[in-house]
Amino acid sequence: MDFTVGGILSETFAAVRDRIAPLIGMWLIYLAVTIALFIVLSIAIGFTAVTGMALEDPTAMGGGMILSLLLFYVGYILIYMAQTGALVALASPVRDLSFGDAFFAGVKSSPTLLATTILLLVAYFLVSIPLGLLVAAIAMGSSALSQVLAILMIPVIVYVGSRLTLVVPLAAVTGIGNPVRVITESWRLTRGKVLTIFLALLLFAIIAALVFAAAITPVFGVVMSGNVGDAASIGLVLYMFLAFVGLGVLMAIFQAALMAVLHAKIAGSTEMDLGETFA
Repeated sequence: MDFTVGGILSETFAAVRDRIAPLIGMWLIYLAVTIALFIVLSIAIGFTAVTGMALEDPTAMGGGMILSLLLFYVGYILIYMAQTGALVALASPVRDLSFGDAFFAGVKSSPTLLATTILLLVAYFLVSIPLGLLVAAIAMGSSALSQVLAILMIPVIVYVGSRLTLVVPLAAVTGIGNPVRVITESWRLTRGKVLTIFLALLLFAIIAALVFAAAITPVFGVVMSGNVGDAASIGLVLYMFLAFVGLGVLMAIFQAALMAVLHAKIAGSTEMDLGETFA
């Protein structure tokens, strides 16, 4: 495949165009799962509160609520990662997965993505804390030098982020279950392709920002005109809500398709069986 910024974005839009209905359906199903989780959490908190009051034990009640909230947040993160993995798998040009197969690919990839995120966070803190102390020490002697070091961190962050772009597709599409292998494989595959990846992501972000700006511009026009009655105010609030929700869903879908296309262009069909190799 031709690995260019234009080719990446054009194939991303094509992938979304060809699969927009199932992609929206996948997003909605995971939304329903999230709502179900919230309902279960509410029931668990209510049961904990009633039990604590019945036993006259505030400690047990508080501990139960904290545990319920912790389980909810972990569950929410897993569902979010499963949703992202499922969208990437469904949009992938590498494998023509059915709706059900893509759904379960997302579920299967979720623990791997969570473990990968934890590993990356640990690595981040192991690097950032000593570096932060170093910059702080330098700042005590030369604030200008510390500012230069802080600025130099920007390309480092961009570089590392670009090298890790394939983490989700490798877990969801290829099926690699080992978080360390997911990271190392993404690092290997993106070698020498950072600039193109970064420019594609940057252009995508600019397009997304322009779309959001175009969506809210009419609102500012009405507000600045000063002709905003009660009915118009309600209409504006409803419009803003629907616009942000709708655009948020579309951006999530396009972002997933972009990751899928990047993986397809970089790895191609040669990566389809890597899941068995790295399992």
